[in-house]
Amino acid sequence: MSINNIDRKRLKVQEFNAKSSKKGLYLLLPQIGKAVSLSNMQLPDISIPSNPDLMEMMIEYQRGVLGCSGDRRCWFWENGFDEWQPFASPQSNHFLGKMVLLDGKPLLIGGCDSGDVKCSILAKVEVYEEGDKQWHYKTALPQPTRGFAAIVIDNGTKVIVAGGMVPSGSTNIVRSFQALSNIWTSLDPLPSLICCQIGSLVTLPDAREGFLIVGGFADGLISDKAFFMDLTTMSWERLAAFDTTGNNIYDGDMFYLEGQLFVIPSYQGGIRIEATRIFSRQMTDSNTQWIAHDMSAKFDLGKITKISMVVEEYPIDWIST
Repeated sequence: MSINNIDRKRLKVQEFNAKSSKKGLYLLLPQIGKAVSLSNMQLPDISIPSNPDLMEMMIEYQRGVLGCSGDRRCWFWENGFDEWQPFASPQSNHFLGKMVLLDGKPLLIGGCDSGDVKCSILAKVEVYEEGDKQWHYKTALPQPTRGFAAIVIDNGTKVIVAGGMVPSGSTNIVRSFQALSNIWTSLDPLPSLICCQIGSLVTLPDAREGFLIVGGFADGLISDKAFFMDLTTMSWERLAAFDTTGNNIYDGDMFYLEGQLFVIPSYQGGIRIEATRIFSRQMTDSNTQWIAHDMSAKFDLGKITKISMVVEEYPIDWIST
């Protein structure tokens, strides 16, 4: 199925916490030109416009997807069209940083000045303004940081950044930022120094909403441990029931949608050993465990994970302009 000839279906990017019961969970993989089903792994892949450049960061933006590499290159795919269009370049590199949608605007946070392991870590923060179609600097992180986890809360108005790597090493620092005030605020620190962890906003089986992180580098080792920040108390706790026991993972993505949680690591079992498995879990039952899915026959997780995105299948009567 090509994007130019979708007779019965269209693709629309969905927020991870949307409530529709008809949703399908896919990974959008433009580097290899396809979307891969997660919620039903027996479904065939769907063709999408390809982009050979590795986009480390992707978000839903307006009626499409905005993707950026770490080296100041960005592209935009408007739903229903057959190609990625060049997008305004940020002012700084953001390798190993994060991009989120804050107050409806793309925000780039931290990262590195290059893709090298010994890169200089940055504190720069940029927001894209549709008015002049340019990126503008906001208040920088109080400390240069890369390899952190981030979530957006409070109806898209606040971002929380947790852990990561600072010039002196791994950190347990947690901060929040609101674009309206343009101020970074310190929060309850993580229980452990940790970087390169995988995290998302989730709802636990006990109905608590919060920031779940798993894996990463903790105490100098690749971790299988889980931590959780309860958004009611804004405090962290060890969450041993969500450890990926025996599966030490780091770097990658986590997606939560309608009671399903997917962890998609880039690396597993050792430094730069590319992962071959995705981990899923039902979040409506406290007795469930992680299920491992071997994806080696579908795509290379270590090279592809960074360009993943959640999408939804829509019928042909979804109209794109």
